[in-house]
Amino acid sequence: MKSLIIADNSIEDVFLKLQQNIDGTLSRGDGMFNFQANEIGISGKFSGNCYSNSVSFIKCNLSLKEPVAIHLQPSRHTSFLYFIFCNKGKIMHKGKKRDLYRPIYQHQTTVINPGEKGMQFILPKELTHELIFIKINPLIYLRKEKFITNLDKNLQALYRNYNGKEGYTHYGNYNLKICDYFKEIENIKESGLLKNIFMEGQIKLLLALLIKQYNWDILNQNKISDLTNTELKKVKEVSDYIKNNPSFAHSIKKLTAKYLISPSKLQKGFKVLHNRTVADFIKNLRIEIAEEMIKNRDCTISEIVYDIGFTSRSYFSKIFKEKYDCSPKNYQEKLKLSLNI
Repeated sequence: MKSLIIADNSIEDVFLKLQQNIDGTLSRGDGMFNFQANEIGISGKFSGNCYSNSVSFIKCNLSLKEPVAIHLQPSRHTSFLYFIFCNKGKIMHKGKKRDLYRPIYQHQTTVINPGEKGMQFILPKELTHELIFIKINPLIYLRKEKFITNLDKNLQALYRNYNGKEGYTHYGNYNLKICDYFKEIENIKESGLLKNIFMEGQIKLLLALLIKQYNWDILNQNKISDLTNTELKKVKEVSDYIKNNPSFAHSIKKLTAKYLISPSKLQKGFKVLHNRTVADFIKNLRIEIAEEMIKNRDCTISEIVYDIGFTSRSYFSKIFKEKYDCSPKNYQEKLKLSLNI
């Protein structure tokens, strides 16, 4: 087993330590540290950066043929919190009270307030791992950043919960929505300073989602305890299927038979992932597609109603007006008028 002991005093120290212990190439470009591992048993990439001396992140995309043990020793600041999200694979974390490792599964969120002994992890072999570690000092962050949203209140509440609880870990629920933001980080196409600005924005957005997830977990501790990660994945597959086929005559019976999930689990999963029932999700999706069609296609309202799967134009007009405070016809007329000005 490959063992790494890393003092997390700065993001630069972390990457220099990786370079010392793993064969590979360290570079710095577009404002970020990048380490390409090229060792027998360990291949892949580490990337990371620090923003405002209060938020830093390390993102790992690794393929392992041998397990890797990591002992991450934080800096002397006990105020730091670590957020971990496992997009692929699995990571084992040693908790405070027992000398045992607990799994952090794919799509699971975790928050750790490390103690003096730091944090110990094992990345199992024969897996592809996609992980992100976000480190934040809430006190410095809140002092430097000026928010007009509820993020500051949520972060303050989280810090109050963790203050004085060194070594405490919150193993959160699964969150498939965060996967989409994980992909956004991968898909940034800009370069140079612009890429660094986009990256900082995406990391802070991801941090906001992880903080929101933590607060949701605390308020709804038992809400999805009976939904497994496999079941949530099926729910995500169902919602993706509906998005790709919005005009189909979807029914709970057909969807549950196709994806082998019970009606109650499907409905509960949609409430967790989309805060809507299945029927409301389909209705809202079709209305949003209709609005885009009115904007971008030269077609009649009747043609739109037919294309998106509604059978009643009057019902379509009713729910369109409920969402946009305007009938589809008036919306179309106002749009044409604005284009002619």
